[in-house]
Amino acid sequence: MGEASEGVVAATDAIAAIAVRTNDAALRMSENADSVSNTVQMIAAVSEENSASAEAPSSATEEMSAQIQEVVASAATLSEMAGHLDGLVGRFVLAAEAGPEVPAARVGESAPHAGRRLRVA
Repeated sequence: MGEASEGVVAATDAIAAIAVRTNDAALRMSENADSVSNTVQMIAAVSEENSASAEAPSSATEEMSAQIQEVVASAATLSEMAGHLDGLVGRFVLAAEAGPEVPAARVGESAPHAGRRLRVA
């Protein structure tokens, strides 16, 4: 039985050595898994920061677009008002007695044609 027990002892030693290597490999895998987990968390944090950084310009762009639309709407309204005003002003003509040339008034003075009757066309 000496030979058989030596074989059992050798097999047990081999199994023990394999168990130690397996345990060491499991520990290294656990450490690597922690490292990978930390790296993934850092990547997620950077991604969130990038996302937040991208939202600010996007929000500013949307605000500027809305302001530009307001300016365009105001310009259209002013254009309509100017056309209407041109139409109203175009109806008025100075009376023939004012003559072809009417001198401009100085600041604080009345225009030479002030108080004269206007004829509406």
